[in-house]
Amino acid sequence: IYLALAPKSNANYVAYKAARNAAKATGSKLPPKHILNAPTDLMKDQGYGTDYAYDHDAEDGFSG
Repeated sequence: IYLALAPKSNANYVAYKAARNAAKATGSKLPPKHILNAPTDLMKDQGYGTDYAYDHDAEDGFSG
């Protein structure tokens, strides 16, 4: 009964709507080419995967 009678807020809805609109307005960017894999020769020629640091080859298993 308490929850049914307690004051309500739409702050969560307003924040979610603002975040969704900001995401739509700004879009999303691709990660930098040097951290993406290059499964084809064409992608390698375009610069994908250059200077990629593989975590398991790095000291302590962490390249970042």
